Amino acid sequence: MQSSKDQLAFATQKVGFSRQNAIAKASRNKELIYNKLPILIEYDNKIINCGTARTGFVVTGDFANANIKKEELNQLEIEREKIITDAGYSLSTLLPDHNCKICQDKGRDNGKVCKCVHDIVKQIRRDNINNASPLTLSNFSQFSLDYYPTSIDSMYGISARENMSDIADYCKRYANSFQKNYQSLFFMGNSGLGKTHLALSIANSVLDKGFDVLYVSSQTVFDKVEQEHFGGKSNETLKALLETDLLILDDLGTEFITPFITSTIYTLVNSRINAKKPTIYTSNLLSQQLLNTRYTEKVTSRLLGSCEVFQFFGKDIRLLDK
Repeated sequence: MQSSKDQLAFATQKVGFSRQNAIAKASRNKELIYNKLPILIEYDNKIINCGTARTGFVVTGDFANANIKKEELNQLEIEREKIITDAGYSLSTLLPDHNCKICQDKGRDNGKVCKCVHDIVKQIRRDNINNASPLTLSNFSQFSLDYYPTSIDSMYGISARENMSDIADYCKRYANSFQKNYQSLFFMGNSGLGKTHLALSIANSVLDKGFDVLYVSSQTVFDKVEQEHFGGKSNETLKALLETDLLILDDLGTEFITPFITSTIYTLVNSRINAKKPTIYTSNLLSQQLLNTRYTEKVTSRLLGSCEVFQFFGKDIRLLDK
């Protein structure tokens, strides 16, 4: 699992390769055209000599002759361009066709990382999430309340539809105004009630804002952390979990629990709280008591204490027809 630093380095390298390819293609085009129009070599030499002479006049303060050479230089450029276009070639074929018109594929814009690099990183993150879960199928516009019953639930005193409407509205506000120091969220409820869909809908919006988002399944990610730890490998997975702007930890409670995993979960929760980095947890564990039994009261207290907790209830919408 790549860290944000690794993703940025990869994206920068990819932009650099694009620049090299564009320059190489322009060089090949130039060689082809010059082979067919050798007179261009003469014009290039004349332009170089004229430019050198003009520079010499400017240095010595002879601006009258410098201006004359400037006019000659302009005329040579016009004649050279006419030779090329009359032969049926576009002047643009002699210039590198960079993907990014802002930085010319240098990866930097006024000393900062260019937007083109950030766009590649964003796509890497989307691809990573899509590989783990169907991000493209999860957005707020596709979240329908029609699946949830309107009858009042005797346990909660409101209908499942009203409850989900409130949760969905909160999630939209959360995503639209997301900041790196936002509060964590805990989505609690049975399977098939829309927890992952809403979490990924938030991810979609937050990614569009340029933040770093990481989605992982609890069932697999902690196993990977454990393998890296005891296999003598670098802890890249845990590092990525700790540093991302927004972590979505899906299906907490499905992982194979061991003392090491419990300790890792506490480290993850505590470290992200201390760094003021939000996490969205989804879980089928329906009570604090169940969480205490599985992770210890210490872990549960730290986890829930950092979260806005949302209770999902109703029927499994995946089994219902709209």
